[in-house]
Amino acid sequence: MRVVISANVPHYYYAAIAVQEAGLLERYICAIGIRSSQHGLYRALPDYWEKKLKGRVVDQIDPKRTKTIWLPELLQKGLPRLGFISDDQGNWLNNHLYDWLAERHVESCDIFHWITGVGLYSARRAKAKGATLVCEDRSVYPDFERDILREEYEKLGLTFNPPGLVYDSKVKSEYALADYLIVCSSLAKQTFVEAGYDSDKIFVHPHGTTVGHDDGPTSPNDEHCFRIIYVGQIIPRKGVHYLVQAFEELSLPNSELALVGPVGSEMRSVVGRWMKNPSIRATGDVAHTELANYYNRSSVFVIPAIVDAFPLVVSEAMARGLPVIVSENTGSKEMVREGVDGFVAPIRDVETLKRQITLLYEDEERRKEMGDSARNRVAEFDWRRYGERIISIYAEIAEREGIDLVGD
Repeated sequence: MRVVISANVPHYYYAAIAVQEAGLLERYICAIGIRSSQHGLYRALPDYWEKKLKGRVVDQIDPKRTKTIWLPELLQKGLPRLGFISDDQGNWLNNHLYDWLAERHVESCDIFHWITGVGLYSARRAKAKGATLVCEDRSVYPDFERDILREEYEKLGLTFNPPGLVYDSKVKSEYALADYLIVCSSLAKQTFVEAGYDSDKIFVHPHGTTVGHDDGPTSPNDEHCFRIIYVGQIIPRKGVHYLVQAFEELSLPNSELALVGPVGSEMRSVVGRWMKNPSIRATGDVAHTELANYYNRSSVFVIPAIVDAFPLVVSEAMARGLPVIVSENTGSKEMVREGVDGFVAPIRDVETLKRQITLLYEDEERRKEMGDSARNRVAEFDWRRYGERIISIYAEIAEREGIDLVGD
């Protein structure tokens, strides 16, 4: 069996490693990817971008089987920052341009595996070459997300401009073209099934995380401050406003709320008001390689998302020894054992958030036990097991399609 993977999201590198180790990788097509030998390239860049690029090393993949495509992502991130286009237009440009360029590097293969939004043209080429098509979506079904977000924007009195509409038809064309779908949680799968997709052709494949860190203690919180941390975009979909409300109503002595991540345009004025509270800090965007420093100084991680298929930050926080509080509409809840590793709260439920936060604030011993349990639990979702799961999915598809599984 020969596999081509096309993904402009960095963590699919781990899937490519597993497929290569199994002797099945024909080609790995990715966005920005560098090799250690190119360290001079990123050392010449500003500190933020140097740290970003350090997370894009692709050393473990055979260079002859790797094709990196830089331009789409540079335009996607650069043009909106310069004010030439909107973020959504940047995403549209990236999706089409990456796909158009990647299509030229699709080799003959048995399975073509791509990430939603960047594979329509490439998948058509792979299909013409006889490949079985596997589309992986990292979110819930788009219409489900838009419906629930429309409600949220109405609650907040904000104008709702649904993200992703400019490339919605491309995404749904990819779903229709695919022979199989992969999603990251049972929550996400259910939204696709409700939209009419065949449950038997949808595989659930949770994302992995890095465990066994060697860059410092897991959660020392050396300031003896009860610090709640949220990591991610500060946008209505993430439900951060409910966390802030719970924190302010609790007004716990010697406590702090750290909001780590870029602020969406619709939330800037709101965040400005939050900053008047000296116990709330917003860091803005932070390079992924720097997140460990924030986790290490925190007591509990909270993400009260209105909808989020599988935020990787939950498993990252657990790997750092933090108990977590997630919403019922967060796909990562499937790795959180209630009252053992953390808690699950209904969406928009400030009172439940307050109770759960208070319990962890008042009981330091239980907080530590839950953090230790979270660290042990997330080891079941490391990148090695992630790779093993993708190989098992390919094996099942190969059996169904009559593909010879034997690698090189």
